[in-house]
Amino acid sequence: MTPPERTRPLTHRQVEVLELMAKGMTNPEIGGVLGIGLSTVKTHVSAVIESLGVTNRTEAVGRLAELELGKRHAEDAATAVPGFGARPLLALMPFEHPGARTEDAWFARGLLEDLTQRAGAMRWFPVIQAESTHAVAPENAEELAAHYRVEGSVVREDERLILTLRVRDAAGANVWATSIERPLAAMGELQREAVKRVVQELEPAVLRLEQVRVQRERADRIVVWDLCKRAEYELEAEDPGGYRRSVALFEEAIAVERDSARAWAGLALAHTAALYLGLVEDLRTTAGAAHAAATRAIELAPGEPETELAMGRTLALSLEDAAALPHLEKALEVDPSSSLCANTLAGALRRQGRFAEAIPYYQRSIRLSPRSRNLYHVYGGLSLAHLSAGDYEASLEWATRATRGDSADGRGKALDFYPVIPASLALLGRIDEARSAWAHAGEHISRPRMRHGARFTGQGLEALVEGLRLAGWDGRLDP
Repeated sequence: MTPPERTRPLTHRQVEVLELMAKGMTNPEIGGVLGIGLSTVKTHVSAVIESLGVTNRTEAVGRLAELELGKRHAEDAATAVPGFGARPLLALMPFEHPGARTEDAWFARGLLEDLTQRAGAMRWFPVIQAESTHAVAPENAEELAAHYRVEGSVVREDERLILTLRVRDAAGANVWATSIERPLAAMGELQREAVKRVVQELEPAVLRLEQVRVQRERADRIVVWDLCKRAEYELEAEDPGGYRRSVALFEEAIAVERDSARAWAGLALAHTAALYLGLVEDLRTTAGAAHAAATRAIELAPGEPETELAMGRTLALSLEDAAALPHLEKALEVDPSSSLCANTLAGALRRQGRFAEAIPYYQRSIRLSPRSRNLYHVYGGLSLAHLSAGDYEASLEWATRATRGDSADGRGKALDFYPVIPASLALLGRIDEARSAWAHAGEHISRPRMRHGARFTGQGLEALVEGLRLAGWDGRLDP
């Protein structure tokens, strides 16, 4: 008898438990690998068995074969995404839009971002974030190292949307194509259908066991959606002016629709960006504004990845890391392809002294958004994690990438992490190089910037302090 289809999906954690069950691990062994308690493991095992419509562990493991996506591509550790095993990496590339109007570009960009988030919410496939696909020219798409690329175009005609999609494999060969047409007011329906069709074509078994997650939908007006996307774009400037414009746009969106969880969450994230980047002098007031906006977002849409991320990031950048972790873990459970969430979670773990746990999340963030505008901040956090863990060669490599760029584009930005370079050199015994690097520190970072950066370094600073003293630091952060 064929078991009935289930509408409740396997969560990302349940998929991990199922994969470990398939390796013959006992419940205590699974708990040890995943870092969870025995009772939690038992709960996940029971949920897996129920969701798959089977009666025992053996049958559940047998059903796993239907989900083995690794058969479609060679398993390559270099392209694997931490937390996803060998499952294929997807990239939704920027949509073509025939219109020359500015609003057409906004619309195409915003639609891509929403579709990327929806695809990530499937929780089975790792999905490269839209900010990285936007940063890569179409002729260089192979740089993303995705196993499948989704391309297409979007057209708005007389209040109707026409979305054309095609899927290519890593070699550029066409796999599948389709076209979807819906009224403009039914954009959410079009998005769900687009993601469903892509995944259904890539692996039909996924739809039987991992139904498309039906997110809590609010009928946000198109104007609210447009204002939020413009606000997110302004924030990319990472300067005080961009921050102020971003906040003004999010507040305008809230004025149009007071119950827009998207706008409230975005406003919270804008304030947290200002805290992290040091764009404001009044940290207390900005942190309070972020918390108020995140609280309202959670009230409107509890459990949604964007609202949980907003609250988690607000708490983390207010240095309330213990309180932030449950929100960040929940957001990443629902949307494991969120590069920003993985980076924020890594930072919270690192500041609590949990360096070994933080490193894989930093690596996941880099792999999921290899061309992110925030990439050098991730590099910097990873350098601190390696430094505190005692891997000084790795800390030197990542700090150098953070501050001086790398072979990909040479654009070093996260200068707050420059002190890791002389500290790593000193701890490697390269004292003369370390002292030379520290002597030129003023060309890279001021003492006030060091003081700002020190707010987010957290526990385990002994190695950084020791290395800097060996390099010639006098122990002062004042000018």
